[in-house]
Amino acid sequence: MTGTQLKSDPDRFVPYLEDGSLDIIQFCSKSVEPMGVECTMVQVLALAEIFNVQVKIEYLDGHDNSISNNNKLMQHQFGPSTSKTSLTFLYRPGHYDILYPKEKI
Repeated sequence: MTGTQLKSDPDRFVPYLEDGSLDIIQFCSKSVEPMGVECTMVQVLALAEIFNVQVKIEYLDGHDNSISNNNKLMQHQFGPSTSKTSLTFLYRPGHYDILYPKEKI
């Protein structure tokens, strides 16, 4: 499903590819279709659109740009903002952890 979504509008997804030397077809062959390969940002974007889910990714990668001036983590959002389903992940280099909202008392 992810490969199909990426290939349906390759020009839209190319800017999100981490390796700028690949096109969408090459990227799908190398990073989407094989088993046991880590999910990348562009795959998260495609999946969020497929399943109509809002996905928020908080970055904690050790760079100065990971934390903004107000001491909050940098965040990217994918998928429709009107979605009733929202998932939040913490990105650490090479790994994503799901973040659960703090329960209100």
